[in-house]
Amino acid sequence: VAGNPLDGVILVGSEMNDSIIRMMHQIKAPIVVIDNPMYYEQVDSVVMANEEIAFDAVSYLSKLGYDQIGYFKSSIRIANFERREIGYQTALDKLPCKAGVSISLTPTLKGAYEDMKAYLQHSSDLLSAAFFADNDTIALGAMKALQEAGFRIPEDISIIGIDDIPFSAINTPSLTTMRISRSTIGKMAVDILLKRIKNNKSPYFHMQITGQLVERNSTGKKFETERV
Repeated sequence: VAGNPLDGVILVGSEMNDSIIRMMHQIKAPIVVIDNPMYYEQVDSVVMANEEIAFDAVSYLSKLGYDQIGYFKSSIRIANFERREIGYQTALDKLPCKAGVSISLTPTLKGAYEDMKAYLQHSSDLLSAAFFADNDTIALGAMKALQEAGFRIPEDISIIGIDDIPFSAINTPSLTTMRISRSTIGKMAVDILLKRIKNNKSPYFHMQITGQLVERNSTGKKFETERV
């Protein structure tokens, strides 16, 4: 790279830490970071509006009639998950619902499944009939363990995730989720980078892309799904 100057760089910043950010600033070409808000950094960024997306997900569960909403929380905390937790907590503050149990799960299908299975071996009382998950992978892993333990979804527990990964649509039951338009994020990143290449002195952009609710079969209205 040192011998081949770049016109511009798009970086995926999902797991960027302080040391990587310091290295990033050594790049002399214009940069746009995606998947990390880059707060307080003099660099352009395009991210999903994590707080708003999480708020909308919890709001959807609240509108279904749930007044206690639990949290399938990633055990690995990255910028996206930190902002989603803020959105979850904000929803609890502003909506007519309160926090249910929070369960820490590894953000992989196998990890979330095994962690949920271990949790259920010690406690089968989840204290909530609805759960918000940090992402689809966590939601799907948890769902498998819950089903094996005898819980019906959504009859006993409604679950919503974030991302709309392909497996969400074909899982049984299919997963209700908040869809993120990755193509829109990519297009915006390219547009901003081209503008930055033309004018490196313009104000920095911190763009956020909202999500879209995709209703499937892992959620249902509370009065229709309560155990009889």
